Amino acid sequence: TRSPDVTGVQTCALPISALLVLLSLSACGTGSTESSNDQTPPEVGTSPTSPLPPATPPPTTTSLQTILAEAGVFSGNVALSVDHPGYFGRGFADKFWAAGDGITFTAQAAVAGQYTVTIRYLNARGSERTLTAKINDSAATAISFPSLLDWKTWGEVTQTVNLVAGKNNIKLAMSPGDTGAINVNQIDIELFQ
Repeated sequence: TRSPDVTGVQTCALPISALLVLLSLSACGTGSTESSNDQTPPEVGTSPTSPLPPATPPPTTTSLQTILAEAGVFSGNVALSVDHPGYFGRGFADKFWAAGDGITFTAQAAVAGQYTVTIRYLNARGSERTLTAKINDSAATAISFPSLLDWKTWGEVTQTVNLVAGKNNIKLAMSPGDTGAINVNQIDIELFQ
């Protein structure tokens, strides 16, 4: 039987035996008997006219370590802010405005070697921005942060770095010539494979 619900959408009340017969038919439709192999059959207990959302697998990661901005040490003007949605933890590092403004993350590596460092950031300034990265006592490297859609759309950039076994300092800061003015939420560190 068909009955309109409060929104005017047609719903069906079918016994399970009838539901099984209609899996390849257009349920409650125009009576067409053509079968469609590209439709997902409905689960028991759901309306046969409602498409099922695709299954989302649980997130998996091989991250050695995730370090939130709140765990970093701030320098210069940098401070923890919360004025843009979608961040993880208590906030994100903000106010990379002048030379010396930065954040230093401390990471522990089980073994010395190459690692990938993925930086989660915001930049809706309409142009690519830069900060300088320094790992322990290594030479400084400029990192580019492409412009994103808006101040709600977080992006990621990844760099390959060499870490020593044990404690490592990963600093992101404004150097002369950097454009900064982005937000940094966290870094993920993975053994390079």
